[in-house]
Amino acid sequence: MKIARFSVFCFNVTPEFATGYKFPKSNGKGDFSIKYMEAVFNKEAGSGEFFLDFEEFVWEHKLVESFQSHGAGQVTVVTFAHNDGGESASNALLRIMTLQEKHTPFSRGTCPPALLAKVQAKRAEASRQQQASSQEFDEKTAAAIKQSLEAQELQLEKINTGVQSQAGELVDIKHGVCNVIPDYQNEIKTLKDALVHKTAVCDTVEGKLGHKTRLINQQDAYIAKLEEDAKVFISEKQAWMREKSELVNKNSILEDELEKSRNFKSILEKACHFVDIASQTAEILSSTLAEERAAKRARPA
Repeated sequence: MKIARFSVFCFNVTPEFATGYKFPKSNGKGDFSIKYMEAVFNKEAGSGEFFLDFEEFVWEHKLVESFQSHGAGQVTVVTFAHNDGGESASNALLRIMTLQEKHTPFSRGTCPPALLAKVQAKRAEASRQQQASSQEFDEKTAAAIKQSLEAQELQLEKINTGVQSQAGELVDIKHGVCNVIPDYQNEIKTLKDALVHKTAVCDTVEGKLGHKTRLINQQDAYIAKLEEDAKVFISEKQAWMREKSELVNKNSILEDELEKSRNFKSILEKACHFVDIASQTAEILSSTLAEERAAKRARPA
């Protein structure tokens, strides 16, 4: 497939790889110009993920070969739909920019304004949803604490009203109420830590799904290439069949002409034979006439 935008995932790459990366043209006339590159590198895994936007359309399999020639391993290329308004491309770019907050970032060139606006809008929406979710969580937690404190205060009030004489127990109950607050605070911290862990797990799952999606897309691209090769093979076979048919027709015409030549030769041979006979006959007649004339001249007067 020949397009301009790609998402590439591979191993054995560093920011230096991205800095010096060039994609030479197969005809030897310079390199394909990279309009925009955004990348992120995971040093621990030795992997890198790239968003590439070329000035010209390039072949997908040639891009894989180019990365491999620079030392990259297990190169996986994902292409984007042409008719989705840049949704798939902006999602891929947003993923890389999000990962750049945790790993080593790299940027080269200028992002197209329309694509950048779409990514920024999605980042703003994601931030708004996260804030809303966090605010909702905090509000529910605060409401639960307030409800619990109110229940404890109500219980304390009943104890103060009904059992004035048990001052010592009242003090213990107050201490118990005060101890409840740290417990709730610990519970809130635990819930927030669980939320952070859940978010990390979601990111990991998303990464695995993204990798599988890239593999599926790569397989689809390979199947598409096989189908294209099959079409070329069928086309070449049909052209060969036409050429064979033309050769058969030409051969038939040549055989007909050869047969005509043979017949004509036979006619010429017969004609030559008749000419020889006529010539011999003419010679005989001429000789006979000559003899008769000589005989007439020899007679006495």
